[in-house]
Amino acid sequence: MKALPFNLVFWGLFSIFVPATNLIIYLETKAYIYDDVAQTPEVETALIPGAAITQSGSLSPIFRDRVDKAVELYKAKKVSKILVSGDNSTDSYNEVNPVR
Repeated sequence: MKALPFNLVFWGLFSIFVPATNLIIYLETKAYIYDDVAQTPEVETALIPGAAITQSGSLSPIFRDRVDKAVELYKAKKVSKILVSGDNSTDSYNEVNPVR
């Protein structure tokens, strides 16, 4: 019976914390999000955060979108370099090489 109040408090706080955190992140970063490549300021490097690759070694849809956008920025001369990060924790799994 004592667990019930704890669970209610925990999930109540959790249900407030997650949306509040998302809202804060959105409000603090919206000035740095561009819908159009032409509006994007020129910078030296585009960073592509790693994402999953399939078992066949191809890029996941979200990773493909990130790579495509970085290439678009490069071709528009908005960036001069592309830096790809990703997991390479085992010999059989490498998120960076498929992007090359």
